[in-house]
Amino acid sequence: MNRRVLRLIEFVYWVLAASVVVLVVAGVLGFAAGNSLVTVKYLLFVVGFLLFGIGAIGIRPAPAAPHKEKRFSPEGKSPSGFETWIQQLPPLNDHPLRFADRISRSWKLLVTSLIVLGVSLFLELGLGVTASAA
Repeated sequence: MNRRVLRLIEFVYWVLAASVVVLVVAGVLGFAAGNSLVTVKYLLFVVGFLLFGIGAIGIRPAPAAPHKEKRFSPEGKSPSGFETWIQQLPPLNDHPLRFADRISRSWKLLVTSLIVLGVSLFLELGLGVTASAA
């Protein structure tokens, strides 16, 4: 199988799995804390905004000066347990993808944030979930 296709599959799996985890955790916490979709929507917005910031900072190019490094990056030297689990899903389990060949975590976080923010926006505009003025 083509490496580009495998990279894209791994990227989509990662983003979808991370998005589902964020949505489920926000849903559970939102209903436990406020017992309403408004709380869930606010949690999704805040988490999405934070993920967007982390992803945006991570995709910035490295400084041009050779002695300077990025101060912050979500990248690592080895895969996390979450990423190892994703590699066990088909077709990645039959065609292993080296950690260095994968799309960066920064791009994954950025796209995940857009999905989370999109769900928050859908709750607001599509379903009319708004804070009622008392």
